[in-house]
Amino acid sequence: MAVLCSGIKGLKEKWLAYTLDGETPIPQRSIVSFVDILGYSAKVRDAEEKGETSKFLYEYRQALFAASDSFVNDASCYAFNFTDSVVVGWPIAEEDDSEVPLCASCWYLALYQLTMSQFDYFVRGGVAVGEAYFDEYVQSGKAFLDAYETEERQAIYPRIVLAEDAVAEVKKSCSYYIEEACPLDQLFAVDADGSIFINYLYSVFGVFSGDSDRCREDIEGYITNHREAIERNLVATVSKSYVYRKYQWAARYHDFFCEEISGWLKKDLTISMDYGKERFAPPRRLLDVFPDWIV
Repeated sequence: MAVLCSGIKGLKEKWLAYTLDGETPIPQRSIVSFVDILGYSAKVRDAEEKGETSKFLYEYRQALFAASDSFVNDASCYAFNFTDSVVVGWPIAEEDDSEVPLCASCWYLALYQLTMSQFDYFVRGGVAVGEAYFDEYVQSGKAFLDAYETEERQAIYPRIVLAEDAVAEVKKSCSYYIEEACPLDQLFAVDADGSIFINYLYSVFGVFSGDSDRCREDIEGYITNHREAIERNLVATVSKSYVYRKYQWAARYHDFFCEEISGWLKKDLTISMDYGKERFAPPRRLLDVFPDWIV
């Protein structure tokens, strides 16, 4: 497996969190995500048929490096890329509650998902909390398996879904806040099937903060790029119903987010084409669905 954060020096020192004496493997309670890039195989084949493999690889690497910036800058994070998948782990220190690392890791994943969308890549994945082990050669443990199975069986659409144990941690974390001050209500949303997923478009307000016209233009630019990427994929996959449905979901999620911030936007940035919007119930904010999670 190739290390995603290949620019980091001294990687071997990082594994000390998962060892007893620098050598003996010791699993740790961790937050683990398994993320898969949609349409990667099709893009590889298309590039090879057109004789543009080098161009594809260059652009794909640029997307990965840009999207992985938050992982690279977090010394406590362990990240790996192999083919079209990314695995990221964050060990939870014994003295720490899981709220802070869970929120931080999901924020990083939101930034990853947002940035990849700007390069026309959409991802799905799972996030789990539990025992795991990471080193340069082995990534294992129940949390790793739970994250993988959540991505494989539950995510389905371009969304990063919380596994059952991660949902329990979010519920516990919500109890620390009053409703008006709970940041988790913006970081997570609830889909029509009951899955809790990362509301990744919200992270654009972390990339650009402030009320200036320039800031608003930058945010609207990101959202516009997101819309155009979805519309391109809707057109490209219209004859492939299984894949098309995934981009229908992405379109409905995009419109949900635009509707949530419609009072802030100065123009309509919802999807401009007919994609069967009525077939998908919109996601809902976390605390609209679970108001009793706030004590």
